[in-house]
Amino acid sequence: MIREGTDNSASPIFIMASARSGSTLLRYIIDTHPDICSPAELNLGNLCSQLLQVHSYTTAQVSTAVQEREIQQRIYAEVRQTVSDIMLSYARARDKKNWCEKSSGNLVQADTLMKVFPGAKYVCLHRHCMDVVYSLLEMSRFGFVEWTVKYVHKNPRNIVAAMAEYWADYTERLLRFERQYSADCFRIKYETLVTDPSTTLKQLFAFLDVDWDQSLLDKIFSVHHDQGPGDIKISFEKDIHKNSLGKGSTILGSHLGSMHERVNLLLEELGYSIVGPDWNVTPHTNNAATTITENEISSSIREIFTQKFPRRLSERRNVLRGLEAVYKFIVPGNGNGVWMVDLREDVRVTTGNGNANCTITISAGDLIAMVNGTLNPGEAFLQEKVNVAGDGNLAKKLGEILFGP
Repeated sequence: MIREGTDNSASPIFIMASARSGSTLLRYIIDTHPDICSPAELNLGNLCSQLLQVHSYTTAQVSTAVQEREIQQRIYAEVRQTVSDIMLSYARARDKKNWCEKSSGNLVQADTLMKVFPGAKYVCLHRHCMDVVYSLLEMSRFGFVEWTVKYVHKNPRNIVAAMAEYWADYTERLLRFERQYSADCFRIKYETLVTDPSTTLKQLFAFLDVDWDQSLLDKIFSVHHDQGPGDIKISFEKDIHKNSLGKGSTILGSHLGSMHERVNLLLEELGYSIVGPDWNVTPHTNNAATTITENEISSSIREIFTQKFPRRLSERRNVLRGLEAVYKFIVPGNGNGVWMVDLREDVRVTTGNGNANCTITISAGDLIAMVNGTLNPGEAFLQEKVNVAGDGNLAKKLGEILFGP
């Protein structure tokens, strides 16, 4: 039977955002606030929908309520109680008061969430179409993001247009949601989040009815965040930066095909630059090219393996526990060679070949860029600048230790 006890639900927060729109960064920021926890994607909208169906065919069938409306309200209350029990228990374990959840699929279940959690707050995150398309294409080297598969099936000859249609469908739906529930929504753009985080977050946390503290910006990548599905690049970030802005300018506007006009109408509505004839006249670049001699490269590689890596591993000795593995780094080029990193007993870094649990092949230039912080290791992996043979999880763990915050 449906429980008649006290409803312990809070007023939760949901991030509504398409895939590759910067929602993992936003969830890290919100999770840093002392009052709010934000785990990785849980797809709570789907969970609520499934629980409603279960209750409809079980407890609702034996309910003592007479009116259909009352039965429905009891079902919503039961689902709210079930999900809140889980999430509030998690929040208490994190010593927090409230929770926030972000999943791309939650927008599809928005009507369900509104009924289950009346009074919830919705943070609606937008990002320029072409930057989202660029990021989706980058991810697609290893398989298409779940939400884009049907669009690729529909338009397999133009993947750019397929990804743009996904963005357009999602954005149109999100805009309708914002208009329908304007009092419960706060619009935020990825671009303003990374260019003016202080002003943007002060407004966001005011909407969420929690205090804003400027010092939060210094803690985002130094406090612990529970892991799960999300952007793999976030593990290596050290601060909020603008490096990802404008990468979509490297994509020809003509590749949008039949989606061109529809995309531009939405961009105009959101106050973004449209994709016009001169869209990629000046392609985006993160860093100016730097000329470096072969001797300088070899010297830098030696310094990385003989000084920088050992020092970093020694500083992070506390997180090396349990990571008893041997790594082999292959850095092609004269004077760069093969380096072994042995963590089985103590930290030992030596030159020469040998057996390893994980072999990492990377160019000298890319390794130097990663050490200098101008190339995100997660991005390097997505762009196939890093080749991993053996246990990929070991590579990720070592990468987080060597290059993470």
